[in-house]
Amino acid sequence: MTTTLARPGTRAEVWSDATLEGFRSAGDPLADELAGELHARGGWSALDATFASVTRNSTHVRDDAPADVRAYLIESARMPRWADAAVLEHAQALFARLGPWIMLALHCASLPYSYGAAKGVKVIYLTGKLQRERWKRLLTTAQFVVDVLSPGGFTPGGFAIRSAQKVRLVHAAVRMRLRHDPRWDHAWGTPINQEDLAGTVLCFSHVVLEALHAMGVSVTPDDADAYVHAWDVVGALLGLDPDLRAGTAEGAGRLARRIERRQLRPTVEGHDLVRSLVDYLERLIGMPGVPGVPASLIHRLLGERVARDLGIDPPWQDGSIRGAVASELVGRSMRVGARLTQRAFERSPLVARAPEVLGRRLLASLCRPAHGADRAPLRVDDGLRRGWGAGDRVLATSR
Repeated sequence: MTTTLARPGTRAEVWSDATLEGFRSAGDPLADELAGELHARGGWSALDATFASVTRNSTHVRDDAPADVRAYLIESARMPRWADAAVLEHAQALFARLGPWIMLALHCASLPYSYGAAKGVKVIYLTGKLQRERWKRLLTTAQFVVDVLSPGGFTPGGFAIRSAQKVRLVHAAVRMRLRHDPRWDHAWGTPINQEDLAGTVLCFSHVVLEALHAMGVSVTPDDADAYVHAWDVVGALLGLDPDLRAGTAEGAGRLARRIERRQLRPTVEGHDLVRSLVDYLERLIGMPGVPGVPASLIHRLLGERVARDLGIDPPWQDGSIRGAVASELVGRSMRVGARLTQRAFERSPLVARAPEVLGRRLLASLCRPAHGADRAPLRVDDGLRRGWGAGDRVLATSR
């Protein structure tokens, strides 16, 4: 499928250091205004009730919902005028085909990479939710990705728009809280500012595409542009300034490099969060008796320099046999898995369900209902789960 995207105008000036620095003081007026009003009148419980009843994009907003909440839900649901339905379908078809690999890239590339943003990582660390509610927070992130990338996600029966509205308002609530937190240094900028939001969107688009390439998974230029377009649309729904829209895969790469140069630094907080993530992944996709598979995968997907900034030493450098085995398992899985990915969905449903693929192992763990967490497991369309090999048979045989 060939797609033609409207490219944003020149970004040389818009993406300059001076302009990006200005974006660090900018929040999201629409969501911030509602968050302030809700806080002033103690109206968060009414909001929770409204959101509990609003799930799919077409779900009717409760008649007793506060007027300002109704206004926010109407205004923030507007798709950007440049959104292309055919290109969105292209991106969602890519997700349907490569879901296990995209979810693996999310956990082993996007999330650790985001912890490398020296200023932005302060938000995650100061809210403390990753440490206290690790499973819930990471599963919520995975659910958001599934909601926006599943086929039909932006249609009336999908979840993409409603999920984005909820995340956008959560961002506003966090901004309001941290702006008045004495631990917040205003030299870091506004919490969840526009530059950091752009960096987060790029973690979900550009970083995932780079990780797929590192795994040996073939993604065409049209695929890559469509995938970036989908996340551009999501960024707009999250309140991202139009001047920070990447436009194409090439634009995403240029903007990502600029933000990385400005923000990627080693920090104590980033190292702590990455260690917590690695520990979590060890339990989800780790190999019994061979520790270090997740750390090895993160190192291979992000490269030595970024991994070093994140405090991740390659397991094979410790000189142990187990470290070398972890490295070989990761390398072999990436090579074999890439070949399976190219053929499985077109030619062999049996191969598509091969249990050794780490991505399918991860999805099976995320979809498994019994984790002792205070929320439901990952909600995935049954057809997608079966196509990805994360159906009942895999769930029954997963750790």
